[in-house]
Amino acid sequence: MQPVEDFMHEFFQAHADVERAKLAAYRSFRDRFFVDGYEPFGTYELRHSCEAERIVSVAKAGLRTVVTTSTVYWSLQLQFRYSLLARGGSWVITKVEAFCKVCNGSGRFTHDRRCTRCDGKGWEVLAAEPIGSN
Repeated sequence: MQPVEDFMHEFFQAHADVERAKLAAYRSFRDRFFVDGYEPFGTYELRHSCEAERIVSVAKAGLRTVVTTSTVYWSLQLQFRYSLLARGGSWVITKVEAFCKVCNGSGRFTHDRRCTRCDGKGWEVLAAEPIGSN
């Protein structure tokens, strides 16, 4: 079985590669429609954020393994939580969550009001497991 850390490092590299390819494709679009030097979409920062992502913790949760990561985008410290499922000697990502910046992970706006951004969980679901997936 592939170590989860190796899988995640492979994922980080592939994600950065995709962002580099998107940046290359974006350049002709940018050059056609924007003044020189104007970068309205922050693709450079996104690519660097992918390259800087690091594993903070790995925890087994039943049949799943949960990997928490950290990175910096612009000056924001971001945390992500990936739910992984073993499949065919490696891993697949079934859910991606981001640490909720609205409630700072508490799940609450105030002592009596649940955070509506993360639904009181402290983490926002960015991508969830498809219905009927194994």
